[in-house]
Amino acid sequence: MTTSQRTGTILAAIGGGMLLARAFRAGKAIDFAGMTIVITGGSRGLGLVIARELASEGAHMVLMARDAEELERARADIESRGGDASAFVCDIRNRDDVNHTIERIVGHFGSIDVLINDAGIIQAGPLSHMAVADFEDAMATHFWGPLFTILAVLPYMRQGGARRIVNISSIGGRIAVPHMLPYSASKFALTGLSEGLHVELAREGIRVTTVSPGLMRTGSTYNARFRGGIAASSPGFTWQIRFPLCRLTPRERRIRSSRRADTGMPSSPSHFSRGSPCS
Repeated sequence: MTTSQRTGTILAAIGGGMLLARAFRAGKAIDFAGMTIVITGGSRGLGLVIARELASEGAHMVLMARDAEELERARADIESRGGDASAFVCDIRNRDDVNHTIERIVGHFGSIDVLINDAGIIQAGPLSHMAVADFEDAMATHFWGPLFTILAVLPYMRQGGARRIVNISSIGGRIAVPHMLPYSASKFALTGLSEGLHVELAREGIRVTTVSPGLMRTGSTYNARFRGGIAASSPGFTWQIRFPLCRLTPRERRIRSSRRADTGMPSSPSHFSRGSPCS
């Protein structure tokens, strides 16, 4: 066999393997009908889009967020589309609040099949304009909050159900982003927690998936906290928000990545999308 023939055989084998892997994943699509799915940050942005999509597939969505009015609008929005949703006001930065809310949810629905940690905040600006409180708030929202919800649901997930946990991190949790250090550092922490749990909990049959999206048109920049002047700290950030080719809609992102949870594997670099971190 010539070198070119050997090369062709190897490439054909690789291509065949990729097709088989894709077919295998497609054959394991999750049926969300009848599942109770809890999502933090589900009142707006990516969280609301995810909730709409899963509700359309027959899941009962349980939305958790701090703002009661936003939660009620989100719940009504999902139900107006024919979905099933409930809303629970909860500050995930407060462990007692999280434990109490999860107890209420389980008491009402009997179990939790899937937990999606999506709550997030964005602070943009140079380090010289950041306070320690900005880092503490980012860590409380992106790291401690997900940890608190995971610890709260684990005893119930160990009893049965679909037993899936999805943590929405960011490309900013893989690649450090200047002028977004509280956000990026806290997303790095979430990525480390999520991928460590993926290994530890697999032996118990609990699947943990890490999602690291790039920039999306979620409206999150309207809720971002800018330091040091918007013009000085965010020209590239704002430019990418306005340039359509730099980001996807949340629904486009969700469609591309939602079924990756079928394998139970954390997202690999090939699953990332280009753009600034803004999940």
